[in-house]
Amino acid sequence: MKMKKVMLFAILMLTLSSCSKDDNYISPYSEPQKKALAMMTGKFSSKVEFDYNSSIEFLKVYTSPLDIYEDDYLNGKVVALTAHGECVYKGFGKTNEPGVNCYFYVSQDASELFIYLKGGTSDKKLYNYYSLLIVSSDNFSLKGSQSKYVTGYYREK
Repeated sequence: MKMKKVMLFAILMLTLSSCSKDDNYISPYSEPQKKALAMMTGKFSSKVEFDYNSSIEFLKVYTSPLDIYEDDYLNGKVVALTAHGECVYKGFGKTNEPGVNCYFYVSQDASELFIYLKGGTSDKKLYNYYSLLIVSSDNFSLKGSQSKYVTGYYREK
């Protein structure tokens, strides 16, 4: 009888402790990343002189970072990049030019945005990286790695 009580108590404790694990979910994203990724939905544009503009349309944000693999002759499959979502990036050019399908990654402190090509012969290659300044849920600024100019992007309504 005493053994049954001990077993019942042990089962009860295991059951209760497994429930508490669900309450202690730890996000794979830092707080700054969570805030940045929360606003990265929809299309953002930057209009400059004449009919030249740049835009980023955030298509999907992953609930956890996604490792994208590629084949390596010596090591088999290796992680080529880690992505936080997918977007279509359209650099400065005429408004009728098509965009580029991309993956994107936001740094831990949400101060940088990395854009990687998705598909085609340049699949998984770094397209560009930017200094990122989030102004509000509808506005952010990017400064390209090879540029001295800062470009503001605004959510299209």
